[in-house]
Amino acid sequence: MQEVYFKTIILPTRHPDLFVAFLLDFTQEAIEESLAPNLPYEHFGASAPLPQEGFIVYSQHEPKPLLKALKEFCTDLSERTGDLIGFYHHSAQHENKDWIEAYKAGVSPIVCGDFAINPSWAADPLSAPICLSLDPSLAFGTGHHESTRLLLQAFSPLELSGQVALDVGCGSGILGLALAKKGARVHLCDTDPLALEETQKNFAKNHATYEKLWLGSVAGENYDLIVVNIVASVIVELYPAILKASHAKTQIFLSGILNEHTERVLETYTNAFNLKKRTQENEWVCLHLSKS
Repeated sequence: MQEVYFKTIILPTRHPDLFVAFLLDFTQEAIEESLAPNLPYEHFGASAPLPQEGFIVYSQHEPKPLLKALKEFCTDLSERTGDLIGFYHHSAQHENKDWIEAYKAGVSPIVCGDFAINPSWAADPLSAPICLSLDPSLAFGTGHHESTRLLLQAFSPLELSGQVALDVGCGSGILGLALAKKGARVHLCDTDPLALEETQKNFAKNHATYEKLWLGSVAGENYDLIVVNIVASVIVELYPAILKASHAKTQIFLSGILNEHTERVLETYTNAFNLKKRTQENEWVCLHLSKS
């Protein structure tokens, strides 16, 4: 593990979907959709009020090349669309070890439905029908974020013995791990190599197995269950691949969606899937869909 990592916040003034697609393609790093933290920002391009939400890029690389590429992208996008487009940005360097140690102090055991999630250092671990051990890392997913909790609660009543499940954007592997503990034959993928490393560690730590794990996105198989916990714009972008990877009885679980983007996701996915259940915690929404 490198001694430092960089956290860069990007707040586009317009066309956030195009920005996140560019960020994912350029960085191949973990990206989080977030409300705008109260920080001092630098600005590029057309002046506009500070956006209320944007994206956080976590990377082991200095942000200068990313910001340079973003400025070129922004200028080109403004010319092509005829819109005046800009973005606000804030970057900071953090110590990896310090970040994880500080995070440990704020990470306590939690229960989400059938699942208890305990960090390895917990003095008083919690119990539940299924107990998982996960420690914080730079790969997203310890069960403390609303989007992950909503999915764990959604998985709790399921019986998945023998079913084949796909976790798209697996992060720490927590969701695939939960599905494996429910009896599923699990496949996982992520565009971040760090996520694959953490997933391997967490499956081994919890004495669980997966069938396939790869660097990339949805591959050409049909699945009984597909879970995606990524930003809304990427969920929309993945729709054709998700549809191709599904069959008549596939269950789809979508999370990581801010409430204000829910209707756009539904407009896309209800072309082929029916909404079975919508749950929400704070501003985060989880959707359960199927074709039947």
